[in-house]
Amino acid sequence: MKSNKTFVKSMIITSIIGFIALLIILFIGIKYFVNETIPRLPESTETKEEVDQTFYITSIGVVREINESSITYLDIDKKEIISHKIKPTTKIQDTHENIVSYEMIKPGSIVEIVYQPQKDNLVCIRLSKDAFTKSNMKNLDIDRSNRTITIGSRVYYYTGHTNVVDSEGNTISIYDISDYDILELKGIGDHIYSIQIMGEEGYLQLKGLPIYEGILEIDRNRQIPLVENMPAIPITPGEHKVVIHLKGYEPIVTTLTIEPGKTLEYNLQDPVRQQANLIIQVMNTDADYQVKVGDEVYSKEETIQVPTGPYTIEITADGFKPYKQAVTLEQGSILLQVALVPLEDEENSTDTTLEDENTGDNTQSNNTEDNAESNNTEYKINISSDPVEASIYIDGEYKGMTPFKSTLEVGEHTIVLKKEGYRDYETNILIDHSDDQNNYLYTLIPN
Repeated sequence: MKSNKTFVKSMIITSIIGFIALLIILFIGIKYFVNETIPRLPESTETKEEVDQTFYITSIGVVREINESSITYLDIDKKEIISHKIKPTTKIQDTHENIVSYEMIKPGSIVEIVYQPQKDNLVCIRLSKDAFTKSNMKNLDIDRSNRTITIGSRVYYYTGHTNVVDSEGNTISIYDISDYDILELKGIGDHIYSIQIMGEEGYLQLKGLPIYEGILEIDRNRQIPLVENMPAIPITPGEHKVVIHLKGYEPIVTTLTIEPGKTLEYNLQDPVRQQANLIIQVMNTDADYQVKVGDEVYSKEETIQVPTGPYTIEITADGFKPYKQAVTLEQGSILLQVALVPLEDEENSTDTTLEDENTGDNTQSNNTEDNAESNNTEYKINISSDPVEASIYIDGEYKGMTPFKSTLEVGEHTIVLKKEGYRDYETNILIDHSDDQNNYLYTLIPN
């Protein structure tokens, strides 16, 4: 009986030992399988608490201030101003992740900030590769009511958090930006987050204008009517082509350099009057005659060149009644054809009048009819222009294109010539009984 108990006890112990051995073999097999089929993680000396602190936060910001020890920026998403200390381990990178000096990061730059909040560790400051920069921007359409800026055909948006600074880096309002400031814009997508004035608008003050009837043209895309006591004109800084058009004067063309925030006084020095070439043809005599234009006297067939403007023209010749007419001479060549009235015709006219008075009412009635017929007489005219194919209007009615031939009734008529790319030309002509054909040539002035 005792031996049976001993045998059972031995079997139990043997089974336990076998089971333990089996477990050991199974454990060794599992460890071998794991080591051979699953890559081992690198050993770390960090504690569990340290591992929990290694997460990063990446944010997009607009730099407000930066130096070698700290950075302050506007977090675009949070719309908060945040500051971090720059440590010796902080990386400063360009858009290609190359290491650069912190001086490469300017106020207004859009950057990516990589930060470990638990360690208060600024890991990296990197210029954002998604940001754009638009430099040397002028004459922008800024809609302050809707907070938009239009560049070409594209509309950009700004917010109350958009960083706006002047040329010295001082924070200003969007309302402090003038129409002719030169700006630099930075943003992402269709949003602008930074606006800096790179050059404040300057001013142009005109002096010594002989008249104020005209326009000031700047860079062929801006025209300003001239007025008396004209204030200084705002203009973007830099070099500009300026043309001053004064009525009756040759255009004054110059190049002016405007400095930011300063006023340039431009004094006109002896502007040149436009010249008119007056050609006079006396049609009914070869006799010598004199022409007086203003205060100057000219002989027969002498070239008459005078500054444009209003004049009284007088023509005198022996044996003829003096001719007198008020005209306004425009730039170019003007042909004036006249027929002088002989003194004997005037005497005959006087004698006829006396005879008419003696003959009574019937003769007077006949003279009245003759005068009416004479007043209704039409005369041929030829109107040409340089260049040709200008639209011609006579007494406000469109007649056709130059060169133009037609007839006009005796009297004064208004002539207007129009051609694209040229200034409208307006003048008056007088049709009288002196001849059956009048030729006129007008030179048009380019815009």
